[in-house]
Amino acid sequence: VALSAPLTGGCQLLTWAVASFVPPPKTPARYTLDPSYRVMVIPDSQYCRLEMPMARDLLAEKVTQRLAAKNLVAETVPYAWLRMVQERMDLEYQAAHGRPTPLDAMAKKASADAVIHIDIRSFHLRAAPGQPLWHGRMTAVVSVVDADGRRLWPADRVDGYPLSVDMPTVSDDNAMYAMTLTEQLADQMAVQVVRLFHEHDGSSPG
Repeated sequence: VALSAPLTGGCQLLTWAVASFVPPPKTPARYTLDPSYRVMVIPDSQYCRLEMPMARDLLAEKVTQRLAAKNLVAETVPYAWLRMVQERMDLEYQAAHGRPTPLDAMAKKASADAVIHIDIRSFHLRAAPGQPLWHGRMTAVVSVVDADGRRLWPADRVDGYPLSVDMPTVSDDNAMYAMTLTEQLADQMAVQVVRLFHEHDGSSPG
């Protein structure tokens, strides 16, 4: 019995050492973008009234930047250029057809091979209306279409691939915290969007 205690302790130490140094399992990409593609990111919120409209632009900018940083595609369309062109095209298309510019028209205008479409479905900053507590939440669906408007991914989900971000509840009397929380929500959602397109583990920054 005296000899079994050290052996048991040694086994526990070995188990701990193995668990400490074995890397966490990788999560594969949900969809692999063609690395030769020029890709544009288009945000949308047609089903959601955004308390902070800047959330849409922040999200698109952050996703575009992360795609470039990860070298997942050959080129990304600068969102600042897209925003300027889209406003003008939307006015013209709305006047002629009574609806916003379709994704394929935007892709062709930008000479893009594919569009990552992010449709924000819900966006909340407060824990409840009229309450002082902040509780940021955002949900969105993501899809990829080609320059002809054909759905590339996901094939099995009509709306797109669902994602959600739920931030911790925070007490802050400063109304300007809304901007900080909006930035955090956009950043966390951008991480989730880009992770759809590359292998990652839980410790990956994006």
